Amino acid sequence: MNADPNPYAAPSIAAFFDRGETSTDLPFVVRAVEPALLRRRLLLARNGREWLLEYSGRGLRDTVRVNGQPVVRRVAWVWFVPRFSFALDDLPATIEVEISPLLAVRRFELRVDGRLIYLEFKKA
Repeated sequence: MNADPNPYAAPSIAAFFDRGETSTDLPFVVRAVEPALLRRRLLLARNGREWLLEYSGRGLRDTVRVNGQPVVRRVAWVWFVPRFSFALDDLPATIEVEISPLLAVRRFELRVDGRLIYLEFKKA
């Protein structure tokens, strides 16, 4: 019998791309998990690793979390084009968010190690 507690569980997306390679040139695989009014959740995978990246502009603070841990918290005074810098493991990462006057995300950009890996843009 299978030792896995749930033999019907879906494998993680990282398992599909884990080939035992450790090259830093392998691309990130990104899946938008939960786009909402002032919130974005992205699942990132690379080299057999996974990260859950969350951005929330709700309330009085903008918050960026990686795997549930806050990496950036900033009081939201101006929402024109906030830029958040943090580390994704040992790689530098930035998020740029543009908020529309109707309080919705107009543009969301994620760069890791200087490379654009996710871009969401909505026309006004």
